[in-house]
Amino acid sequence: MNRRDYHDEHSKRVCMAECLSPQAVEPNRFYMVFVGSDETKQAVEKAAQESGLSLDVVVNSNMFVTQ
Repeated sequence: MNRRDYHDEHSKRVCMAECLSPQAVEPNRFYMVFVGSDETKQAVEKAAQESGLSLDVVVNSNMFVTQ
């Protein structure tokens, strides 16, 4: 796939394949997390802070597949 169209369900599913890893990724290796809502952002920021992680959390609901 050569395009990123976050309004197209198929495109969103293909683009998310980049988050797969054959082995565990240490939490301190993440520098940014995209989430679908402000509520989720608050939960992720709280969990990151409690874990001592410095992490940017960005809300972009268009990136996520809707059910």
